[in-house]
Amino acid sequence: MSESGHTWRQAYKGHPAEAAQVRDWIRSRLDHEDAPLVAHELFVAVLGSLTARRPDVIEMTRC
Repeated sequence: MSESGHTWRQAYKGHPAEAAQVRDWIRSRLDHEDAPLVAHELFVAVLGSLTARRPDVIEMTRC
């Protein structure tokens, strides 16, 4: 399967307060109404799965 389109990357420091920024960033790039919620759930899942320490960076990529 070939890949086409654009790729945007945004780095986050892995703080729960950044979840709103994740939703806004995705909302500004995708037209699908569920995209911000899906991105939020993925962001929170990554934070929740790492109990020892938060990651230095969480990278969200849209292809």
